[in-house]
Amino acid sequence: EPREPPEKEGSGPDPAPEQESQNKMATVIVKISGNNQTRRWTARADHLTFASIQKRVADNFQTPKFYLTYKDDEDDDINVSTDEELQEAVSLALKTEPAVLRLKLVEGLSPAAARPSPPTTSPPPAAPSAPDAAPQGGANAPPAPAEPSQSRQSESWWVSHMPSHTLKRRLSVPS
Repeated sequence: EPREPPEKEGSGPDPAPEQESQNKMATVIVKISGNNQTRRWTARADHLTFASIQKRVADNFQTPKFYLTYKDDEDDDINVSTDEELQEAVSLALKTEPAVLRLKLVEGLSPAAARPSPPTTSPPPAAPSAPDAAPQGGANAPPAPAEPSQSRQSESWWVSHMPSHTLKRRLSVPS
């Protein structure tokens, strides 16, 4: 009759669910540095939200426009602007002993927020043309608008997107 090897002490069910519940109850020390000061408090990892950190910053640092960064496990500066990004930072902090989440306060708009936004109007659709009709103004010339109101509406898009030589040619053509 085959015998089963004796169980090793401490072996048994997978400890992952137990560890997961411990992480939910885990606390993390939060340190925010900026404006020549550092603030520290302890929070439950599962109760830490980006909104709660924004409130702490607003209450303690008196800076209207800011963003937060942290150093990840590869020593890169990572911006934090959502709960998901914050939870990633918290997960990394919980892997250290003691668990410390170090955030850096940077005044001003985040690099992503400082980028200009794309134009709000879309270019007019290309006007259908006869197969043997030659395009006016060359390959870079914009298509003729379908109606006059469309021309005025999309003019700002054309001004910001067309090369200057094409733009000069477009604006000098009589309507």
